[in-house]
Amino acid sequence: ISFAELGKLIAYLQKNTQIKIQIQGHTDNIGEKENNQILSEKRAKSVYDYLIKNKIDISRLSYIGFGEIKPIVPNESANGRMINRRTSFKILQ
Repeated sequence: ISFAELGKLIAYLQKNTQIKIQIQGHTDNIGEKENNQILSEKRAKSVYDYLIKNKIDISRLSYIGFGEIKPIVPNESANGRMINRRTSFKILQ
């Protein structure tokens, strides 16, 4: 977790109190698909929990794990796999 980036997200959500987001967890393609799915869900939930701990209302948040199905770069190198192990968010409203 990048606490600096999460701090920016918290500040943004505090400033824009009507926004609702979906936190999305992702993994690389190493390991079993089922395990990657679980890992991606845990990754997203850890951000979700952190935002709640920092007083972002639960009604504004949801989370989902995508496992390995949405890479942003090829998983062919260690660097590519590192980039694909991430969380992102989508503004829902």
